[in-house]
Amino acid sequence: VQDEEPQNNRDDSGGYAKANAALRGLYEERMARDEARHQRTPDEVNIGAVAPLRLYSLPGRHLGAQIWHSGGLLARHLALGGCPGIAGRRCLELGAGLGVVGLAAAAFGNAHSVVLTDLEELQPMLRRNIELNGLSGTCRAETLNWGTLPPESWGVFDAVLAADVVYPTKDTAMLFALRDTILSVCRKDADVLLVLAYHERTAEDRDFLHGELLPHFDMDVKDIGDNEGLGCQVYIGRCR
Repeated sequence: VQDEEPQNNRDDSGGYAKANAALRGLYEERMARDEARHQRTPDEVNIGAVAPLRLYSLPGRHLGAQIWHSGGLLARHLALGGCPGIAGRRCLELGAGLGVVGLAAAAFGNAHSVVLTDLEELQPMLRRNIELNGLSGTCRAETLNWGTLPPESWGVFDAVLAADVVYPTKDTAMLFALRDTILSVCRKDADVLLVLAYHERTAEDRDFLHGELLPHFDMDVKDIGDNEGLGCQVYIGRCR
């Protein structure tokens, strides 16, 4: 007859589960408090324009719930008049995150309109940031999964904005889906401008950019940076 398992060993799994549940509960409570605080007191983000953007962010909650490297730099570039080609254009932003690029394009880049797209979980932040900056008349937030086409009901776009959308990932299918969505909007037979900000992180994401995306476009590239020495490349062009 096998010896009976000690009582403390039998109880360990239940104890761990309770501890993990308690920790998860504490984490959710902290995130709820942070969310409420950020909603009440949004950040004021200086992008070099006459007024800062007001942004509701929640770093740590979602991957896109913060300003990433190239997004902040491209927003500043647009605000300072670095891309006059978007003036009067109907813009689609891919991977908008908090919407810093699309909001800058609408507020300071003279874009005609901007549809800021990202995953469903980021929609409340995008809608709130549009509202915070008084841009409900020219901007709206929509869910768009890469690999799909924007619905016809959204209208026709003549500019695509994207920043920090090419980055290291184990799921390379996601990057090819991004490429397919970009090419579905930036058609050869249409005057659609692509404005893409990119910061190299690994050889793999660089190879994807130069091997799978850029060969479809005639591009001008500009290096931009800030006073802290951070930099990225901005690619501007049209489909071949």
